[in-house]
This record gives sequence, structure tokens and C-alpha cells, in this order.
Amino acid sequence: MTEAFQLTEEQQRMVRQMVACGTPQDDIPGALGIRGPTLRKYFRRELDTGAIEANTKVAATLFVLATVERNVAACIFWLKTRALARN
Repeated sequence: MTEAFQLTEEQQRMVRQMVACGTPQDDIPGALGIRGPTLRKYFRRELDTGAIEANTKVAATLFVLATVERNVAACIFWLKTRALARN
């Protein structure tokens, strides 16, 4: 008989970090020693929000660099990718 899967906070952190870094979902189960269906069942929130959280953190850092630190490269990057792309 197979033991029931025991979810840990460390596994949740690991999955969130792998998703944030762009690790393909198909590669994540192997790192945890589980199967794909188990990943999708127990880590749905991490799979859905990991990349969003990472992008938000990076965007916030870039915003500070552009507005507070007055980093010219950050300003240019922001304008090219955010402001000017909308026109």
C-alpha cells in the first residue's frame, strides 16, 4: 500500500520558487518525487500564482530603481516595455 501524500510548507515554497523561476510544470514533480496529478492537486495555488508573485516583485524593484534611485537604464526599460508599448 502507498502512503498518503503529506504536504509541507517547504514543498510549497519550493514549488512556488520553481514556478517563479520559470521551471516547466512537467519538470517539477520529479524534483519533489511525486507524479503530475499529485502536483496539480496539492500545489494548485503555487502553480497559479508563483509567476505572478515573481513578476510583481521584479516590477516593484524596477519601479523603485526608476523612481527613487533614478536609475536611467531602469527608466528607459520601464518606458520601452510599459509606457510606450501601450500606444
